[in-house]
Amino acid sequence: MAHHFFLLLSTTTLNRCGLRAPQTLATMEMTSMDGNDDSICPEANGLNFHPALVVQQKRRGWFAECFGCEYENEYKVYGDGKDQIMNAREHSSCWARQCCGSMRPFTMSVDTKEGNELLNIRRPLHGRRGCFPLCLCFRWFECCHQSLEVFSGAGTSNPGKKIGRVREICICNPCVGHSYSVRDHKDKERYKVIGNCIDCFCTYKMRIEKDGRKVGSLNKQWGGLGNELLTDADRFKVKFPEEARGDDRALLFAALFLVDFLEFENNQRKNASAG
Repeated sequence: MAHHFFLLLSTTTLNRCGLRAPQTLATMEMTSMDGNDDSICPEANGLNFHPALVVQQKRRGWFAECFGCEYENEYKVYGDGKDQIMNAREHSSCWARQCCGSMRPFTMSVDTKEGNELLNIRRPLHGRRGCFPLCLCFRWFECCHQSLEVFSGAGTSNPGKKIGRVREICICNPCVGHSYSVRDHKDKERYKVIGNCIDCFCTYKMRIEKDGRKVGSLNKQWGGLGNELLTDADRFKVKFPEEARGDDRALLFAALFLVDFLEFENNQRKNASAG
């Protein structure tokens, strides 16, 4: 009886999330019996059926592109099967966008195609601590590190619950680029996202590490000559670690947006590479 109850519960949460998996007995049993029933956001377990996600930023209008006006970013999220499964949209003030640029605070809603909010991402207004070795001087000051927090969305069974956060970190290695710590709701580090010191702006690659070994990747993909030179509409792909479950995948997915804002918003890395 309890077994059937868990099957029904996991099917309901996946359908509510809009990330429905093939409805076979095997997949429903895997969802309900994988030991992840106590996760903060059970609906995020639907991400377990996607080894990777592709995120495409929407282009802004010609006026915004030509005159450098900042608008709220929007993204389309595609599953490994190339079908769109989610949308993400930034919510920020006009003042913050024009005055703070890529450093601006925001909240971001990640919704299923049915319009249910799966994740709510919140980024505070913080400064930056610079690269190695300058970052060593500010590593203990939270206000000098870029970060964002991830919460379960309003359309989930546990709305407003903190899943974890992503925080910029300093690694004592001049050959390593910008790096991030992915931490759960207890502030325990789950993964690191490590950047390269030198990389091509058109295919920027980062690796996801756990205990010093590579278990996944977060890459910017080539978007075409016109997009790369004239717009901020970037395309990313995050390949999840095989052992990562719903909450962890939600955090790694959210890390992608922090990377986009810090590395590619306003064409910062593009212009630096071109120059």
